[in-house]
Amino acid sequence: IGIVYKYYHKLGDEKKLYACKKTKQEYVTNCPPLKQKSRWNSMIRELVILELINSPYVIKVHEFLRTSNNFYMIQDYANGGSL
Repeated sequence: IGIVYKYYHKLGDEKKLYACKKTKQEYVTNCPPLKQKSRWNSMIRELVILELINSPYVIKVHEFLRTSNNFYMIQDYANGGSL
């Protein structure tokens, strides 16, 4: 569960568009212990799977960040994508 934002990274004159998936830490930490472990494992599993797969059909993960309140997964941006 999270919200996805468009994220622009500017390096010199180059500007690249990414997707930034934000998940609040309280989603993982403010629940019963068994559910907390399940949610944490699910989030880590998603990250590991996306990092391991190297396919033009799967969105690439570039970075995973953690702040005091949120988790952020920086991924390639796919405009108007569907499953």
